[in-house]
Amino acid sequence: MEFIHQLVGLFITQKRTEETPLPRTLPPLPPPLSEPPDNPATLVLSGQRLFISYDGTSESVQGGGVSACGLAALNCARIVLGKSKLAMPEGDLLEDMISEDTVREIVSICPMWTGSTDLGIEEIIDLPIFNNFIKPLGVNWGKATRSGFTKMLKRLEDVQQHPVVVTVITKIPEIIVCIRLVIQEQNVFVILDPNSRPSHPDGSGLIIDANEERILDYLMDLMGVDEDVLNDPTISWEVAKLSTFCGHCFIPSTEEPDLESLVLQLSVKPYSQRDSDERSRTVKEERDRFLTRLIQWRAYAETQTAALNAYKEEAVRVQRQALRDRDLYREEIEELRRQIGQETNAQRQSEGESSRAWRDRVPLFAGIRIRRPK
Repeated sequence: MEFIHQLVGLFITQKRTEETPLPRTLPPLPPPLSEPPDNPATLVLSGQRLFISYDGTSESVQGGGVSACGLAALNCARIVLGKSKLAMPEGDLLEDMISEDTVREIVSICPMWTGSTDLGIEEIIDLPIFNNFIKPLGVNWGKATRSGFTKMLKRLEDVQQHPVVVTVITKIPEIIVCIRLVIQEQNVFVILDPNSRPSHPDGSGLIIDANEERILDYLMDLMGVDEDVLNDPTISWEVAKLSTFCGHCFIPSTEEPDLESLVLQLSVKPYSQRDSDERSRTVKEERDRFLTRLIQWRAYAETQTAALNAYKEEAVRVQRQALRDRDLYREEIEELRRQIGQETNAQRQSEGESSRAWRDRVPLFAGIRIRRPK
């Protein structure tokens, strides 16, 4: 094991950025056990949930970088999947997986990384020490919601041809491991959290449970996001990005490389890595320039959107004022029509009275013949 660690140390290079890791939360858990109980498989299958933590086994306590959880997670996949090929009984396999020796072996790789930021899974999956012993089965992307984690566990359960499947779950800034193994035709889940938390401040946390709902509760408490937040149309793309997770699924490799081949790969890899690093820097610079332009265009779009909204509000205000003026003019027109009607009626009434008075005087001249002069 020491030789393997030395080989890994030949390849891993330090990487530092100015990014500040986000604060990490604590799911509510009972006090952890300091050693595994007898017959853990029997206890778990009977409905109990086990929470174990060994002092001195967290990735930060190991003396390496504070963000070596990605390295520990892939090392966990390598070791656990390697044990699954030993054809030991299912209960013994679970007991060996959660033993203190196994957990210490998993995190013993952490001191080889002294950087201040997380090593992404994509950055280290091509390490010969990993890609020669574990086989990627696919990557599951989803929203960090209960339904998203449910779909991920369902995909693990669907891989029936492999009794042990490991998924490395990444949600910025968290990286943990979820192991699915079958014991007595029942799915049992093991979650390894290599990060220090108030519930296990000095060691990695191990959750062993056959109850899928409790596993989902733990994942939601640790990484979950409220679905109402994601459904908010005003959510920014930055928040949306931090609200997603990816699960790299692994199964055991079907081929075992010999030691000479492994040494050769590790010896040649650094030289090919130089060119890859140069290309990576170029891609990173292009990406940074693109993101800068994107942010600028986003700010411009927000400014134009604010102006458009102001125009819309002014248009609505003018329209409402026009409607109020129209109603007022209608009332004034109706009042004028009413006044004109009253005056017309009064005039007609006056003319009618004059006509009647004239007719009343006409009989006085009845029978009188006026002679015209010759």
